[in-house]
Amino acid sequence: MPGGGVAGRVGAVGEAVDRAWVGRQVVAKTASFGGYAERVVVGAEDLVGVPDGLEPRTAAALLHDGPTALELFDNADVKTGDRVLVTAAAGGLGIQLVHAAGATVIGAARGARKLDLAREHGADVVFDGVGGEIGRAALGITRRGGWFSAHGVPSGSFTTVSEEEAKRLGVTVRGIDQVQFSGDKAVRLAERALSEAAAGRLRPVVGQTFPLADAAAAHAAVESRAVLGKTLLLV
Repeated sequence: MPGGGVAGRVGAVGEAVDRAWVGRQVVAKTASFGGYAERVVVGAEDLVGVPDGLEPRTAAALLHDGPTALELFDNADVKTGDRVLVTAAAGGLGIQLVHAAGATVIGAARGARKLDLAREHGADVVFDGVGGEIGRAALGITRRGGWFSAHGVPSGSFTTVSEEEAKRLGVTVRGIDQVQFSGDKAVRLAERALSEAAAGRLRPVVGQTFPLADAAAAHAAVESRAVLGKTLLLV
């Protein structure tokens, strides 16, 4: 989500806001993708304090992807011994959570070839962050009784599964609605993600950084898929 969030220190607060925020390192989502700036105004209710010892870049990388990964993981109820397929796995957060749960994880990135790794035994849980043909291929190897999360669209379309098809396959299917959070829930999940990172249990990948003035080059790198993980703009 370009420009959808920032990390920095609070320089000033409004009259009705706790002044204890002033000087604190925080992350926050921005309205109307307004994060491409040296200074931004955000609602006090959207502020998430960065734990001591956690780098601002790490916190910024977790602002969006951390809550998404945690919510998808919680919804799927991954258990020890499950086989979990993660498409578009270059970001790594989902893989880290699955490993910590004691499940077997298969990460697939950029193509259907790696899906062959899961075909022999099938997958109990699929986190489909790609959609399109890759998503359909991943659906085809999901076990009966399994969970399929169709939340990704880099291919140009979500993996669509009708209720009838889901029943026939015996698979529970959830879509992008599960990660469309209200503001307060987004803050709670972001706080949890930062706490997990501060404790060393989540490690986001920051693939490349660019000065704010080079935002166009950052976009080009993302569009060409030349960067792993998150791309950050620095002021």
